[in-house]
Amino acid sequence: MTETTTAYVDGIHEAWVGELQGEAFFAHLAQEAAGEEGAKWETLAELERVTGRRMASLLTARNVSLERRQPPANCCKPRMPTPRCRSRRPCPPCGPS
Repeated sequence: MTETTTAYVDGIHEAWVGELQGEAFFAHLAQEAAGEEGAKWETLAELERVTGRRMASLLTARNVSLERRQPPANCCKPRMPTPRCRSRRPCPPCGPS
């Protein structure tokens, strides 16, 4: 791959990882929320899921193995829940399982 192509693929991969993390985060908020608020968070999780699938398609079309390039389980430091999150434990995807 050329330097430009590598940078492009790396950028897509970075964005794809963000979509995975966003999906997990919004799904967690949807589980914690009730009613209409939960439905809004679930809609955002679905948007992240669909966008992530499209990015995954771009990566696989360029013969990039998604398994090989997935971030490690400890990819970032645990974050505390947002003020709207009722949980007192760190939220996924960065918090301990």
